[in-house]
Amino acid sequence: MGTNFFWKDLVRPGSTVEDNDNRYDPWVHIGKRNAAGPYCFDCGVTLVHNDIVTQFSPYGGRNKLVHTGQAGQSTYCPQCLNEAQPETLESSAAESELGFREGPPTSEERQGVRSCSSFVWAQDPGWVLSKLLAALKNDDSVAVVNEYGDEYTAHEFLENILAACPIWFTNSVGTEFS
Repeated sequence: MGTNFFWKDLVRPGSTVEDNDNRYDPWVHIGKRNAAGPYCFDCGVTLVHNDIVTQFSPYGGRNKLVHTGQAGQSTYCPQCLNEAQPETLESSAAESELGFREGPPTSEERQGVRSCSSFVWAQDPGWVLSKLLAALKNDDSVAVVNEYGDEYTAHEFLENILAACPIWFTNSVGTEFS
């Protein structure tokens, strides 16, 4: 389960918003946020073991992965040895995907070993970020909408959605997915 995000009023050239019946068209679909399991926010390391996936971090290139050759997860960071913090449904990344969370994760929830979200990009992240930053400089009006109809200004999307997603997947850029 995850949440898809789209440009509010962007459509393919020659189309109108009313004509655009495919929200998952990579022209409109920004990407999808998913719960991604435990992550050490201090070290920038995911605790999920998966040799198949290449992950990229917005904070400097490829994420450091824990390679074990098997799926699963650790209960502590392999670099700093901090243990995962106990979480309830209301304090985990899964709560965002299930619609229980009101507001973005706090700065305290972005420290130590806790659950996090990932973002699977349908569009080039550099292009999306440049468009959002341009909107910030202008009027910061509503730019993004999620699949449930919640609207976000550029600032809200950057601070409330992307800042809570330390893991970025770029292997779906330019493809249609839901």
